[in-house]
Order: sequence, then C-alpha cells, then structure tokens
Amino acid sequence: ASFANDNFNIDSRYIYLTSVAGTGFNEAREQLELDGGYIINKNWALEASGLIDIGDQPGFRTATSGINYSDECFTFSMLWSRNIADNASGENDTRLTMRIGLKSIGEFSSPDVTLGKKNAKV
Repeated sequence: ASFANDNFNIDSRYIYLTSVAGTGFNEAREQLELDGGYIINKNWALEASGLIDIGDQPGFRTATSGINYSDECFTFSMLWSRNIADNASGENDTRLTMRIGLKSIGEFSSPDVTLGKKNAKV
C-alpha cells in the first residue's frame, strides 16, 4: 500500500517467505517493510525506512534515515543505517555513508563508516 502527495510519500510491503530445506532458512519469515520521504523544499529531502519482523522472532531488523540535497550542478546525501541482530544473521552494526555528485562528472561515495559492530549472542 502507498500514499503520496506533493511533499510526502509512504509505502508499505508485507513479506511472507516459507522455509526452504537445505538453504539455512529453516523457519518461515513474516516481515513488514515501511519507507517514506518528505520533500522540505526544491533542494532538500528526508528519507526513512524500516524492516520489522512480525514472525517467530519479532522486532526491527533494519532502520535507515537520510538527508538529500540536489540542485542543478551538485548532489549530496548522507545515509544512516542500522542492522539489528537476529538469530539468522547474528550481527548488528550502524553505518554512515556520504555521497557527493557533480552532474556531468560523476558521483563519489565515502566508504561506509561503521559506527558499531557486534556479534549477537543468541
């Protein structure tokens, strides 16, 4: 389902995956994904998204937020993302990524800066 107007949009998706023998996915997955954005003005915009597990191991799996700037010659974005541990991945981390783009020349992206990475004890 989705909703949008001139400055705001929101989308949602429901995901159901059955277990598949021999792949490591031994349990069914049931998840809800939400994402949205808000246009502040003609140059600035905000974005956010989240993936929530609503199955056997409920809770957030990923969360992301960012800010974007764009004009006739230049683009800039900064994205914060958080992966939250679960039994399937066993890891969690927080990353910050910045991108700068010069139109007609190309885009440059910083390496992901990992702000915290831990192995979950499950």
